[in-house]
Amino acid sequence: MAEPTILNFDNPPIAEVVAAVSYDALPSSALAHFGIFWKEHLAATFPRIEEKPPLVPPLERFGAEVFAPQLTLVTEPDYPSPRLWALNESGDELLQLQRNWFACNWRKVRSDSSYTHWPSRRAAFARWYSALEEYVRLSGLGSITPLQCELTYVNHILSGNTWKRHGEVSKIFRSIGESEIPVSLERESTRFGQDFLMLGDDSRPIGRLHASAQPAFRTEGREPIYVLELTARGVPANPDIDGILSFLDQGREAINAAFSALTADEMQLEWGRK
Repeated sequence: MAEPTILNFDNPPIAEVVAAVSYDALPSSALAHFGIFWKEHLAATFPRIEEKPPLVPPLERFGAEVFAPQLTLVTEPDYPSPRLWALNESGDELLQLQRNWFACNWRKVRSDSSYTHWPSRRAAFARWYSALEEYVRLSGLGSITPLQCELTYVNHILSGNTWKRHGEVSKIFRSIGESEIPVSLERESTRFGQDFLMLGDDSRPIGRLHASAQPAFRTEGREPIYVLELTARGVPANPDIDGILSFLDQGREAINAAFSALTADEMQLEWGRK
């Protein structure tokens, strides 16, 4: 099987990258242990800590299960455990911890920040997830049993040389916004969502790629932008770190292919396509 071609750019519009894994919930005592884990293993790199509302990790289903009714049983009388953020000094790197979910983020917090590309994000995820996995095992909390993993790229497509108004969507995305409309109407903006199956070597689905685009405005200057979010989510072939990283690599390939297929050539040239 031929190796996929990865499209690279000098100045990609990436604003955030999230590599994450959902797993069977750890015991309720895990929250107290997270504080110890942060102090002993994370604080030197991530000295800031914040508490956030819990996140409900979405799970991909396939075939008839997609349309089957869902029944959720609440078996715990207590309130949901919070999600903890551990951030570095600049805030551009953070870890997210909760009883059934872990994530490793990079964010573009300054306009002059540059994305360091996938190998560095992959290494960061592997380092901190492995540290959590070992701590859980040695602390008597059981073991982490992965359910699904995911990779998300959030892109902020800035207006400027190629486009200036949200209505000029055909200059940003391929085959979108090209339909003829009555003379009395002017396209103001466009939003879309598309879902794609990720297929394994046997042509069976191993995951799903979600693509969505929304019009927005920059906080500073209020210039129009489009937010293009691409998420690859599915079940790793093996529940160990190698299996998780393998799926994340496949997710990165799928995201790269979708980004190339969805965005217009003129925009890709503006980003310095190689």
